[in-house]
Amino acid sequence: MNLNSLVPDQRRPNYGCQVVVQSEQEKLLLKQARKEEKKINKIVNHTDEEDEEPEFNPVELRAKR
Repeated sequence: MNLNSLVPDQRRPNYGCQVVVQSEQEKLLLKQARKEEKKINKIVNHTDEEDEEPEFNPVELRAKR
């Protein structure tokens, strides 16, 4: 008697790849949401970069000399 015939697929995992079923409209809405999120992040990051610039103070610069 063969042990492999008694317990089939004992060595293999019991799961496969996951698939998400979406309609075209759902795909387009998710795509639009991602695009808007990128746009918002870009605007937020751009304003953060502007805030990090040191302020130009001529009085302090003269005092340092």
